[in-house]
Amino acid sequence: MQQDGAQTIGYLSGPVDGVAVHDAFQTGQPLAYLGTSYLLEFFEECAGTNANGVVITSEDTGFYSRTFDRFTVVNLSKPPVRGGLFYHADLIGWTWTALSVLNAAGVDTLILTDVQNYWFLTAFHAIRRARLIPAIHCVLDRPYAPTKPAHRILHWLNKHLFYRRLVQSALVASPVIERQLQSDFGQIPLRSAVFLPDYREEDFAAPFGRDPEPGPFLILSAGRLEESKGAMDIVAMAQILEQRGEMDFRFEVCGTGAGEAAMRREIARLGLAHRITLNGFCDKQRLLDLFGKAHAVVVPTRSSFEEGFAMICAEAIAAGRPLVTSRVCPALEVVAEAAEEATIDDPASYADAIQRLVTNPALYQQKRDAAARIRSKFFDKTNSYGWHLRRVLAAEPEREEVATGSLGLGYCTRSRPRSS
Repeated sequence: MQQDGAQTIGYLSGPVDGVAVHDAFQTGQPLAYLGTSYLLEFFEECAGTNANGVVITSEDTGFYSRTFDRFTVVNLSKPPVRGGLFYHADLIGWTWTALSVLNAAGVDTLILTDVQNYWFLTAFHAIRRARLIPAIHCVLDRPYAPTKPAHRILHWLNKHLFYRRLVQSALVASPVIERQLQSDFGQIPLRSAVFLPDYREEDFAAPFGRDPEPGPFLILSAGRLEESKGAMDIVAMAQILEQRGEMDFRFEVCGTGAGEAAMRREIARLGLAHRITLNGFCDKQRLLDLFGKAHAVVVPTRSSFEEGFAMICAEAIAAGRPLVTSRVCPALEVVAEAAEEATIDDPASYADAIQRLVTNPALYQQKRDAAARIRSKFFDKTNSYGWHLRRVLAAEPEREEVATGSLGLGYCTRSRPRSS
């Protein structure tokens, strides 16, 4: 049961199993999957301040509402995806419903994560009276791809109706997002905090202490199998390297998604089954085992995707493995010395980067050594979402605030009174 008189903090989350995350929070048992759980850190920060929490999730499992000691988790499944204006109409309707549930719960503060393009709706909703804190996980505007007219309109609405009118503080997933946000604000002061995905160092002890397996150069990829995440580019890389015939290699691919069937067909058509293994969903232990076997990790996100950081980049470095990616992944800015940069949307450039790691042992070792030097930033709690969330929640209006983690990626700006 929620505690009377306590602050109530809302969290507009995403397609996550909120009940399973709460169970992990209650028991202290690690989640089954590898990766940072920002919802888990939200639960921890609410408990640390004796606040009530109301969480909206969007799993495709139908409606449910579960109440625990001081937390309520409400799942509102999103409508099936339709094209054109129907897509936006459906998400506007879903967002309005979610805001209404949160407002009815009496939230004093609302952390917004999901449906980033539609936060401007808060300007027309009673929820605007709450303290609104965006936690921005995707870039506001894709830096390397044309902006669609609909996105330009949504960006303008968010900029003028939400960020500039209703926001004092923001949590952002990368320096790239922070620069975009500060640019949108112009001369209007904003308190922003850059957080990093954080992990338990002991989880990565085994892969970090293990040399890659002898034999073919093993390249690991993990994430959703979608065209925008570079699924078909992995096949193209393998085809290019196979045609060159200069190295023995294998791609181990973890994940599922809408592009999986097309990827399987193309692998079969090109006769690359001996070069690419599709493992489907990999649980935490399986993924850590593959990190230990792998020589390198590739993250071929395309410019069409609004990548905010790409946690797999952090996981590669935590495991002590060189990374191959492009500037589409904002993580590259944070881990550049341990990465081999490829040209955006260019499978041949990715193949070149992989081949450089194979044919230049000194370069490969240099990247491994760099990963070993910088991996600690992903184990440092002062860089974490939860650490910065705590300080943003505690910050008082109309004062200057300076707080940084070990990277100097903290927040430092003046806040201002919010428009009523």
